[in-house]
Amino acid sequence: MKSATQNNKTQVFTKIPMNRILPPQLHMRREISKDHLATLTDSMDRYGLISPILVKPSGGKFRIVAGWRRYAAAQHLHWKQIPAITMVLKDQTLEAMKVHENLIRQDVNPVDEAHYLKALTAKHQLSQAQLAKLLQKSPSYITQRLDILRYPTALLNAVEDGQISVSAARELNVIQDPTLRTSYIAAALKAGITPETAAQWRHDANLLRGHDTDQKKKTGRPTQTKNPETVHLPCTLCGQPHPILESTMYRVCANCNVKLSK
Repeated sequence: MKSATQNNKTQVFTKIPMNRILPPQLHMRREISKDHLATLTDSMDRYGLISPILVKPSGGKFRIVAGWRRYAAAQHLHWKQIPAITMVLKDQTLEAMKVHENLIRQDVNPVDEAHYLKALTAKHQLSQAQLAKLLQKSPSYITQRLDILRYPTALLNAVEDGQISVSAARELNVIQDPTLRTSYIAAALKAGITPETAAQWRHDANLLRGHDTDQKKKTGRPTQTKNPETVHLPCTLCGQPHPILESTMYRVCANCNVKLSK
């Protein structure tokens, strides 16, 4: 066993029996991808565990702070022990370390992250400003992530499935008219959407209904409609109204756009 003390924070590297490991109290990911787990298991089988899991003492055992998927892969490999770093720090500090480690890997689902941040806020009774300071994130980042959980179901599912980016979804969510919002979400799912196009749609939709086009305040879970295809918007070329789901998006340069407008 090796110990290292830095800034009054004790870190101990050791190998811990698998039966003494407890699952994390708060999961950063609600589900583990079978494909990712299979890839990780194969990698650990070939090369071992390059990055030890992070744990904290808990009633004679050790609770995972970060490394749940690595532990799951070790279980699949029937390991008896797993390399781990034991840290004795405040829970809030350990949770912050978990966030930073997971986000560095850049494969955390935004919806999972939002659920985790919400649970972390409730568990430690933190304000959004306090959470932002703890995680070294901007207050707007925390607000935008938590807002994801208030998206309409279709938009929430699209973000979770990776069909619509968080940036594009944020623009679509602030379309004020529920019918138009649902229609644009359906169109985005059908043809794809970029954040820039989503911002234009948000501007056009709010302008069409006489809303403030820069109003981005969320007002809870928006109402959804069942028939988004009933919304008609004018065609850019002929000017005739067509159902939004029958429209096609094209990416053109400024010069070609001028030609199309003639």
